[in-house]
Amino acid sequence: MSGFLFYHLQAKGFPHWGYDYWFKMDTQQVPDLFQEGAGYAWPGIPYGDPFEIYPGPNGPIDSIRWEVFAESLQDYQLLQTAGIPPDSPLLKDLKTYADFPKSEAWIDKTIAAIKKLSDRPVQFIANTGFRADHTGGNVKLRASGLDPSLQGSFFSNQFADAGQGATIMSHQNTQNHMDALKMPSAGVPSDTFLEDRRRKFHNDDSIEMFWEPNAVTDGDSIVHFRRADVIVTGDIFTTTQYPFIDIHNGGSVQGEIKALNDILNRTVYEHEEDGGTLVVPGHGYLSNEHEVLEYRDMVVIVRDRVRDMINKGATLEQVKAARLTADYDTRYGKSTGPWTTDMFVEAVYSGLKQPAAAASK
Repeated sequence: MSGFLFYHLQAKGFPHWGYDYWFKMDTQQVPDLFQEGAGYAWPGIPYGDPFEIYPGPNGPIDSIRWEVFAESLQDYQLLQTAGIPPDSPLLKDLKTYADFPKSEAWIDKTIAAIKKLSDRPVQFIANTGFRADHTGGNVKLRASGLDPSLQGSFFSNQFADAGQGATIMSHQNTQNHMDALKMPSAGVPSDTFLEDRRRKFHNDDSIEMFWEPNAVTDGDSIVHFRRADVIVTGDIFTTTQYPFIDIHNGGSVQGEIKALNDILNRTVYEHEEDGGTLVVPGHGYLSNEHEVLEYRDMVVIVRDRVRDMINKGATLEQVKAARLTADYDTRYGKSTGPWTTDMFVEAVYSGLKQPAAAASK
């Protein structure tokens, strides 16, 4: 909510009194902040209100509140990037937090209003990988690109499905994986590339897709909108978890590090590694060079720690027991779900132990 409201009111900032006020009220005593979140001043102070971050053994620990606030600032940046005026009718009714709509209907209305920025159909969809969380909307989104004027035209000589919907682009390996999984044909890419790069000029922008072999899988791509200075990374970079290195489908930690370096080679920061190129992660919040650099450094450090133990003869179980990711687990780690910390460590270990086999799968 804050991002929309700050943008509409053109606010320059706001004061927050308790970024790291960790004491019991009016004392110098620090309570257990993970059990007592109001400094023993409830109901006078709501739980969690005195601080945005928690003290940790290796430095500050983010709070959920801090992450949500960060996401609201990304909303501000997206509104700015999209060129929506602060006095737009989309935002005109927002004056206080009480005015902020909270219904799904308002969200649908917002999406419809953004679509009014252009009445042209969707023409191209770029798939950065084959996993369902990034391709599951292909069929519906492709259908929104129906353009009867192209059917039977010159473009039909290039693409058999010209005009029937938006053209889905990806690396050839992504199409191969989707065919093997028997995904709906209407959602499988029809425009693929084999070399390092696929490029287009569209909407007054130069758009390039770069293949990142053997990163998360063997078919990952990043998409660079050069004029807008935006890079879409797919699952190569996320802000929510360790990289999903799928060694059974060609992924490797070495390829992941190379891919992150390739992203950094294309970013430009505004000041001290902040601002500048916008980086859209596979999951998480809108980022820039600073977040990608931190993520790259984390992967390199974990890789080096695992490799050191391998060189000393450690088994996989010994590597897991050593908790080599402990200083990053509060930010990226998970003990349950489809991708856990142990799975990440095992993928790094297996890739370093048998690099040729991992990269060829």
